[in-house]
Amino acid sequence: MSSLAKQLELFQLQLFRYELPFILGIGIIGNFINIIIFGRRTLRKNMCSWYFICLAVAHLFLLTFSCLPRIISALTGFDLLGRSLTFCKFRAYAIGASLALARHFLCLIAIDRWLITSSSLETRNQSSPRITRRVIVGSFIFWSLFNIHVPIKYDIGRLGCSPPLGTSYELVYSIYNITASMIPMFIMSLFTILAVRNLRLRMRNRIQPQPITTGSGATPMTKSSNVTTQQLR
Repeated sequence: MSSLAKQLELFQLQLFRYELPFILGIGIIGNFINIIIFGRRTLRKNMCSWYFICLAVAHLFLLTFSCLPRIISALTGFDLLGRSLTFCKFRAYAIGASLALARHFLCLIAIDRWLITSSSLETRNQSSPRITRRVIVGSFIFWSLFNIHVPIKYDIGRLGCSPPLGTSYELVYSIYNITASMIPMFIMSLFTILAVRNLRLRMRNRIQPQPITTGSGATPMTKSSNVTTQQLR
């Protein structure tokens, strides 16, 4: 058992030393590319682009604080997480908040797609710059405050930087993590299905013929029904 534990520890060390730098590098490059692409003037008119930019920023924070300390520890042998309680709390807070924001913006992207594919003009107008700015600012404020419990409760224990073992907070935090993983998946799936349904309805209305009767009572002619001229943004 001791030999197996050493092998697993060695495998983890090699993973942190060689795999994590690659993942971190690719992730940082990819998210910066997303920010550049969606930040172009032509795409900034699309409200969904702002959600993608915020998603990329959240992913950058998540990658940096989750991977970089592990890489430094594997390469230098200096484990700051196990020595600095302040850094332990700050890192846990940054990871928790950025992960929640990333999931949140994925949900907002799905909801925005549903809004702009709606046949209702009033519903489509909900995807506007004014509302989008308020939603983004409110999202950052809400999740920053919501995760304030993490630095309060996290501590350095036998398992390193983690919630205190054997406490009610550990149970609540575990339930929260499971719930916070399942609810965004449900929201994204639901609004993606609704957006696809809206698109199918619009396509059906586009090709459905409507009769045009002449005043002389001649044989009715047909034409395709008019659809909204507003394009998908």
